Amino acid sequence: MAASAPGLSSGLRIMEAIVESESGIGFNQLKTAAELSAASLNRYLQVLLEQQYVEKDANQQYVAGPMLFALMQRAEHHHGLRGTSGPVLDRISREAGCTALWIDYRHGRMSCRDKRVHPEGIAMQQTGEIRTDYPLHPWGFLLLAHADEATRRLYLEHADNGALARYRPDAEALDRYIANAAERGLADDQGAILPHIRRIAVPVYDGERLAAAIAVGMPGTSFDAPFIHRIYELLQDEAAQVMKLLQPPIQEGRGEA
Repeated sequence: MAASAPGLSSGLRIMEAIVESESGIGFNQLKTAAELSAASLNRYLQVLLEQQYVEKDANQQYVAGPMLFALMQRAEHHHGLRGTSGPVLDRISREAGCTALWIDYRHGRMSCRDKRVHPEGIAMQQTGEIRTDYPLHPWGFLLLAHADEATRRLYLEHADNGALARYRPDAEALDRYIANAAERGLADDQGAILPHIRRIAVPVYDGERLAAAIAVGMPGTSFDAPFIHRIYELLQDEAAQVMKLLQPPIQEGRGEA
């Protein structure tokens, strides 16, 4: 069904993409994320810049302006993940010796909030990029594993695999990845999807809601079992620490009578 207020929907998509990028987003990435033409995006940005909901940083990236930032601060308690991605990814990248990635799940889409590229690692998904190629990534397997059957079918029918479409697993292999993610509480593509790359992801929950995934990408596909086990533990430990931050604090005087 078409949006009853397409202008409002476009403006919200622009601001959402800017907020999710955290470190700023370029014009072309923003055009893709908002699904707008260059001319239309320019018109919306002019208004948002004038109203101080959006501004440009020193690198000419679009970032949240003072008005949008004020709204974000007022909603801070509804979004407990903010500010945690950087330190978490720093530790993972340093200790694992590979690129670490933070993926947010929002409205059925996978958004790269942040990443740390290891000097000897691989680039992986661009920060601020929003994707729906669920069958191609371990963090996609996690989302599919947590969706009900009807929603999963909808995601797969509308998945945009883009230039990586030729690497999409067949239906049987994809079912195995999803089942393994549901059973093990983590997703590992075993280096069997993209050439010469192995990726592993673990979920982050906000209460019962699947909020994000923390992932790594490693060049190569042959690793000894103890190393992979250590990666599993590292990711799960970091996810557990993040989830502790999301728990509401226990107030004194409200324990057992």
